[in-house]
Amino acid sequence: MSDQKNLKNEPAIGLPAGCTAAKSDDRWADCAAVLRSASPARANHGHSWCLETDPDTPAARMAFSLHQDSWDCFYAALRSKQVGFRPVLTLPEDHGMEDGQIFHRYALTMDGKLAYTRMGNRHGVRSYRPGAELRFVDHVNDERAQIPWVVYGNHAIAAENLLVNISWNDLSAQGFAR
Repeated sequence: MSDQKNLKNEPAIGLPAGCTAAKSDDRWADCAAVLRSASPARANHGHSWCLETDPDTPAARMAFSLHQDSWDCFYAALRSKQVGFRPVLTLPEDHGMEDGQIFHRYALTMDGKLAYTRMGNRHGVRSYRPGAELRFVDHVNDERAQIPWVVYGNHAIAAENLLVNISWNDLSAQGFAR
């Protein structure tokens, strides 16, 4: 836990930024490269919502596939097993962790119940229940329920999608699209 001493109880968690259909900016490209090298098996979990819109289709949002190393756009209201929620955590500048380091912290709850768990080799990626409240909490001691984060710069990205069947609109309504 010493590597995590500077993390706050109220995490700054949201969707990754810097995604465009033409080219990602260096932050996202660096993040994707670190994630693929630190946890290659987890890079295969479909597309992940990002903040940006598709410039040609304002009702669509961008999603990135680490496995295919490609950008695609989907309508913001789409709920699908192919597109999920892989959040980014903003770290303090003095966090003291190396790029590619994996640490476990915070649990995701849906209406107060654990929404994500890891059980052996089976990852517990669950479907979002429309209208359910999502919260990241720091009081769950079971490491299987804590999210694995991969450090890159002053950020960490969830090692895999935490939820599927969640739309960009759902995430925005919860405050994660900021």
